[in-house]
Amino acid sequence: MKKLFVLALLVVSQISFAAPAREVVRRMTIEQARERVTRDIERLRAQGKDVMNDTALRGRVITSTSRRVVTLAGDQHTNLSKLASISTVEVLSELTRLSSIASDPSSTAKQKAMAAKSLQLMALAGTGVSTLISSSPTAAQRTSVAKIIEVSRKISSLDFGTASDAFVAKYERALREGKTVDQAVRIASNNKFGVRELRECE
Repeated sequence: MKKLFVLALLVVSQISFAAPAREVVRRMTIEQARERVTRDIERLRAQGKDVMNDTALRGRVITSTSRRVVTLAGDQHTNLSKLASISTVEVLSELTRLSSIASDPSSTAKQKAMAAKSLQLMALAGTGVSTLISSSPTAAQRTSVAKIIEVSRKISSLDFGTASDAFVAKYERALREGKTVDQAVRIASNNKFGVRELRECE
């Protein structure tokens, strides 16, 4: 049993997209995270591993990377896997970016909390995504995942005191009920604004 546990740790460490433990982690921009993920995907391919098409491998990468940000429930990992099956590079890039924020020793508690909230919102938003994903996701599906990532990032950064807290709580509840991002924003804002207006909000 002990040998199996050690082997499992070795496997996870080999497929991790985050920086090695000894390396000092710095916060990444989304562009830097995408470059990192692209390099790691190519490195794995050279080792005969394909994170783009191997569902089990992709799931382990998602688990090992997201764990550095926040502990998620099992169904939330399933939701992230659904999103990654549609747009692997985009989802892994965002997870890598959030992981870099959580791991950077210079990140403030507020920045780490925002990273954790963004990841939680992404995972919740996956509830409303169809599980019937084809081998070739459509442009509309990819656009939907990009919107989930962007809106999760935006909502996690809202800082209007109790008004933001109330909005986020209603948004999360709507996502848990299986609403889409567009529907959840409308519900959380009491139909006062939608995703477009939220994106433009400063």
